[in-house]
Amino acid sequence: MALRQLKAPAKRHNYDPHPDRVVPHAERRPFQQRNKRRDDVLAPRHAPAVPSTPGGFVQAWLSSWEEPRVGIVPLRADVWDMPLRPDIVHRVVFWQRACMRAGVAKTKGRGEVSGGNRKPRPQKGTGKSRQGSIRAPHFRGGGRAFPKRQTSYKFFLPRKVQTLGLKVALSDKYRRGALVILDDLAVESHKTAQLEAKLGGLGFDLEKHRVMVLTAGDKDDPSKPDAGMSNLVRAAGNIFKVSTQTADECNVFDLVRHQLLMVDKGSLAELEARFDDAVSVGHVLSTDAPKLPFTTVEPQGPGRAHLSGGRKHRDPRVVTSESW
Repeated sequence: MALRQLKAPAKRHNYDPHPDRVVPHAERRPFQQRNKRRDDVLAPRHAPAVPSTPGGFVQAWLSSWEEPRVGIVPLRADVWDMPLRPDIVHRVVFWQRACMRAGVAKTKGRGEVSGGNRKPRPQKGTGKSRQGSIRAPHFRGGGRAFPKRQTSYKFFLPRKVQTLGLKVALSDKYRRGALVILDDLAVESHKTAQLEAKLGGLGFDLEKHRVMVLTAGDKDDPSKPDAGMSNLVRAAGNIFKVSTQTADECNVFDLVRHQLLMVDKGSLAELEARFDDAVSVGHVLSTDAPKLPFTTVEPQGPGRAHLSGGRKHRDPRVVTSESW
């Protein structure tokens, strides 16, 4: 009886450079143990989503169209000094691009193409294969076997993730020195050549850099630029690598696509004001009567209250700042 040849044990992972390395405890993920399969490849721990500066503000240079350094302006640390989180930025950009997909592709199936209402030949007696219609997928001119249908690629992304992604993108611009703050963005003329000269005086190379300019929004409609920015918007419309947006329309996808960000005091105040609610700050508002995570109706009966979603609980307790 021939003995079977013993094969060498296969490697656990082809991409593991150190299969027998003992992972230090500080580098392990939660609930990781020694000599387990998931210990072979480690994912780095993400930085916490808190400002890097313990104080409430960071500083940046304030410029003008004539002078590169006019003064210093304070910036909120919880908006402009957040740690780099590529995972959050990727989630937000992926969500934005999915929402922008039209999803209107459509092809015809065998029941939608014209013709082919009767059998091309009798079922029996001809010696040929059985066919029910000449518009079947395997016939020339027939419908598609698996036709495309109109669909929506939108999905839900928590608002906290959206606001955190915007903070991380803005903080990356500040950290890399790609943020330019002007005292006033208004220009006297709508000529494109004059605006290009002003941008060149600030050190912008329009052949290499894409510049996004945030303007202040109108009081009645924040999505439209203010009337004082009409010359700037008109002049920048003829420059290929310069785009204008209002502070209310600033988003992560456009921040990633542009290398430089230019704002003024008005748009800076509007941009930071977008992060004043409880969802953006990340904690419950410390007011006397904060909002509950559900909506309550007048109690029906002693000791009972109906909540949204059909749930019933006894006497929902209102959390106040005194009870913390």
